[in-house]
Amino acid sequence: MAGISACIVVRNEEKFVRRCLENIKGVVDEIVVVDGQSTDSTVEICRQYTDRIFFRKPQGFANPDYQFAIEQATQEWVLVIDADELLSDEILASLRDLASTDVYAAYAFPRRNYYDQAGLKWTSHVAYPDYQVRFSRQDSILYTGQIHETPQVKGKTKFLDDKYYMIHLVPGSYEFKDFKSHYIRFAKIQARQEGLSRSRPMYFLKAFSDFVWTLNENLIRKKGYKDGAAGLCATFMFASYNFLVSWYKATGQSAK
Repeated sequence: MAGISACIVVRNEEKFVRRCLENIKGVVDEIVVVDGQSTDSTVEICRQYTDRIFFRKPQGFANPDYQFAIEQATQEWVLVIDADELLSDEILASLRDLASTDVYAAYAFPRRNYYDQAGLKWTSHVAYPDYQVRFSRQDSILYTGQIHETPQVKGKTKFLDDKYYMIHLVPGSYEFKDFKSHYIRFAKIQARQEGLSRSRPMYFLKAFSDFVWTLNENLIRKKGYKDGAAGLCATFMFASYNFLVSWYKATGQSAK
């Protein structure tokens, strides 16, 4: 039977990390933690679940450390999960069976995003199914360190149906204070990483078209208005983020 390593990248995640580790501890053979120099109790909490903790200088977002975590894994299959995520009961019960295949190198789970403050209601239209490639053979997946990247998979990826879902607990992430402290910085990083594929003046036009396209995609085509206030706020956040990526390209700004 194939072994499973869980890989988690953390920095100041004391609010969420215990719940995540409790969720997965019974279905994996190993937990690998990469910590970005946390200043809260994150590391102390993680030590209660694993002694395989590695420390790396934070780079402002987690993606550069995913590959490092995978390379430390000793099992045949790896589960990449963030501190604010959980696996549904259906995934937990099926993880070993999924790892027994000779057909697929990776699996993508649909992810439910809980944007409401109470963490009780997920947006079933906006940004759904939000597929995440998170379970794969250890030697078949590659993260290149790009922000918001979809990892490269060597082999076939199976996209699982709705009952095999992940839970993403992000209450208040669409609020202005969080948008200002996280997403504006992320947009600058993404703009720098993507570089220029057209003239800068054209990115001014693209910024506005990206904003309108995102609103239409989530509110109209996906009927995001049915998700209520959380769906409207999340859609505006996504649209603003896409606008900023092109805007920073147009103005020549980049992440420091």
